[in-house]
Amino acid sequence: MFDEDGLEVNEAWVNGVRIAYDLIGEGEPVVLLGGTGMPIFWWDAGNVRSALVSAGYQVLAFAARGVAPSEAPAPPYNVDDLAADAGALCEHLGLRDCRFVGVSLGGFTVEVLARARPDLVRAGVFIGSAGPTTEFTRMLTRAQRDLFAAVGTLPDSSLLVETLRTAVPSHVLQDDAPQVTEWIELLALPTWRHRDGLHGQLAAVWDWFDEDQRMALLARIAAPCLVIAFEHDLYFPPRGGRQATDVLPNGEFLEIFQAGHAGIITHADMCTKAMLDFFGRF
Repeated sequence: MFDEDGLEVNEAWVNGVRIAYDLIGEGEPVVLLGGTGMPIFWWDAGNVRSALVSAGYQVLAFAARGVAPSEAPAPPYNVDDLAADAGALCEHLGLRDCRFVGVSLGGFTVEVLARARPDLVRAGVFIGSAGPTTEFTRMLTRAQRDLFAAVGTLPDSSLLVETLRTAVPSHVLQDDAPQVTEWIELLALPTWRHRDGLHGQLAAVWDWFDEDQRMALLARIAAPCLVIAFEHDLYFPPRGGRQATDVLPNGEFLEIFQAGHAGIITHADMCTKAMLDFFGRF
């Protein structure tokens, strides 16, 4: 099996879904869970995987259900589904006592997994994902649902603009045309083989934002957790990340400045250093 960048990856059947994955390095396992539509190769945009491998970890990255080249079963999906897939894949590969890193939707998945399968989760890192929903997030979710109800999907142009608006700070969109062009080219790469994957993952995100007990449920996570928030993240601003950290029984917080929701790519070196420092203690 090959991913959308033409790189060969492995595949496993878990929970009746074919999941594409890549397992590299040797040592204690680190599992990387990407955001909505995030393919495996994006972890290499800032050399995150290579840095973890160089530090002596075995690194598992995979395309969640719905993201090419993994299978896209019929929607809707929910975060429990995604967490069950992640846990089953770890079991299939014989991985235990893992450190998990989740970005955005991947962070939601780590939250659920840390509660449901504490035997698998040694420590968790939530990147651009932890905290209460904001008024902007609720309005954006409402707009997406209204558009979906009207036309039966979300047009590519709408998804692109929304991702650009939230991924990078506004000053980049205003003044850095070359970087905006690079982002457009990156986001134009196909990660959805068909719309079922997109619709399924969006349903998981929307349901997660609607869950009233999310913040209270953080108190049930016993594993050490690091919350990384980005200064200009419109989805999960630092204020919310601090609130999440206060609820977590064993939580730590880091704010990375001059970054938007896509800080794992634009500020990958800072994120990776924070992960390694954290993992070194847990």
